[in-house]
Amino acid sequence: MHQPRRTRLIDWLGCSAFLAAGLVFLAADAYGRRYGTTPERELIVTTGVARDATVTTVGGRYGQSTDFMWITVNGHRVEYASDTKGYGRLMAAVRTGVPLTVGVSTRRETLFPRQGWVPLYSLAIGHEQLLTYHDTVTKGYRRSNAPFIVGGVLTAISLFGLATCHRNRNAATTC
Repeated sequence: MHQPRRTRLIDWLGCSAFLAAGLVFLAADAYGRRYGTTPERELIVTTGVARDATVTTVGGRYGQSTDFMWITVNGHRVEYASDTKGYGRLMAAVRTGVPLTVGVSTRRETLFPRQGWVPLYSLAIGHEQLLTYHDTVTKGYRRSNAPFIVGGVLTAISLFGLATCHRNRNAATTC
């Protein structure tokens, strides 16, 4: 008959570390959900010609790739993905020097600060609206569920481990 072994200090520490890691992931996800979207009234809306345009290609699943155009409008560096509507029209406007109107946020929306760019919420080429605030926050906002899933799994595993440690804390040991 197999008897449970007495819980060691390393077991408690390991489960506690997993719990702490899970809670950090859940906290990062909660921060992003609570502060991750700037209200429309707080956006900075500016009009100007795009400068310093660069395009980078990122490979995806199943051999697909996505191009990301980086542009600067009046000192605000933003990105626009090729799988977003109107990418071709934006590319043509940047090449021809047509003024763009962008709505951006300079507020800190993530737990870890962004380096060198601000989130783009709205975009217009002349009088043509390519991207609206409503589209960005409902359909086009690319929010990852990974922190929530990883945090939930780590927390569940650690709680099971801590319950097992607690149950076996005074178990008799046999040599």
